[in-house]
Amino acid sequence: MEAIPANMLPFASSTANLEADAWIIAYTQDVLAAKDGATIEAYTRILKRFTEWLSTRPGNHDRFHPQAITRTAIEFFLDTLPSSSYKKQARAALSGFCRWLQEDHQLLGRNPVRGVSIPAQALLAPRELSGDQRYVIRDLVEREADLRGKAVFALGYWAGCRVSDVSWLLLDALHVSPKAGWMTIGHKGGKERTIDLVNEARSPLYGYLQQGERKTSAYVFTRKPREKAREHRRNRRMAVDGGRHPPMVATTQSKGAPSRSQLHQRHRFPRSPSRFCPSGAGSKLEPGRGGLLSGASHLW
Repeated sequence: MEAIPANMLPFASSTANLEADAWIIAYTQDVLAAKDGATIEAYTRILKRFTEWLSTRPGNHDRFHPQAITRTAIEFFLDTLPSSSYKKQARAALSGFCRWLQEDHQLLGRNPVRGVSIPAQALLAPRELSGDQRYVIRDLVEREADLRGKAVFALGYWAGCRVSDVSWLLLDALHVSPKAGWMTIGHKGGKERTIDLVNEARSPLYGYLQQGERKTSAYVFTRKPREKAREHRRNRRMAVDGGRHPPMVATTQSKGAPSRSQLHQRHRFPRSPSRFCPSGAGSKLEPGRGGLLSGASHLW
């Protein structure tokens, strides 16, 4: 069997645990050689980490003994890993290694990884933007955004609205005046709620509604004229191409209830990152302090 390239075994030259290295190299050549390079590298790294950890457990005297691999050892080792996805990857790597030790070398009576479950990872609270990130985003919006962009940003930053809350916001659900304001949101998941608008969110929204440039629509935020022109140019290119590429935007219904295609025509959702979000500023805001996502820039 062909030898595995040295760059796939970054630890092979280590002398700290030669016994473990020998077992892992043999397993890699016998079993993992048929897998792609990224899988080989990831699995061998996990096995190296596990064997080093196991050799330091009480009774192993800084040496790796395959017979010392038990279900308890597997579970305790997985507990040291940071995330649920990494634990699942480690379980897969260890399961194949233990099966090889059991079936090919008869060193294990059973596969100790079998039946080991990994609990679902608890949802973490959204990360809060740092002071510098808040400063940069707000400064860029203040200097570069138009009234529509400032209103969209304010609802995400100050009112904690999701992208879907803003894009599906209806005029009938919005009540705003120069002194007060509230609105009903919650399109996503059908969880409607009514929230009061603080001055920082109400003022730019009121300014946007009063400026008179938005087209007649049941929705608060309508598509910009330049977005319509871009769509027109794209449709012309598709006509020249013979329609080989499916259109990204469906035809808007002239009557009846609003459909999802109308959302797509009102707002173009580009793949490019926001021009208002600097590198590393894509975190969510802490609930209650604004729920702006990096995707909110799609409405600008």
